[in-house]
Amino acid sequence: MSKLLSAKNFDPSMFEFFHDIALNDPFKRTEDEYGNEYIETNPRQTALEIIIKQFPQHPQTLPLLRDKAENDPDEQVREFAQQKLAQLEK
Repeated sequence: MSKLLSAKNFDPSMFEFFHDIALNDPFKRTEDEYGNEYIETNPRQTALEIIIKQFPQHPQTLPLLRDKAENDPDEQVREFAQQKLAQLEK
């Protein structure tokens, strides 16, 4: 993923692709028989990371982060979005 995040000349049309993943990917964390969550990468968070890195000035980036910070079903994604939103709004 680090190669993807650092790519130069990122295709602007890819914003919609990552935006769709951030909004609509059905990922749910899985738990073992003891209720412990497996360490998994949520595609919605990965999409947010790419959007923040490659499209920080896009007019939909901040509204998307605000939505994910409040409404994402995954607590880790909500916390990530809250942290990034705080950094971007400084």
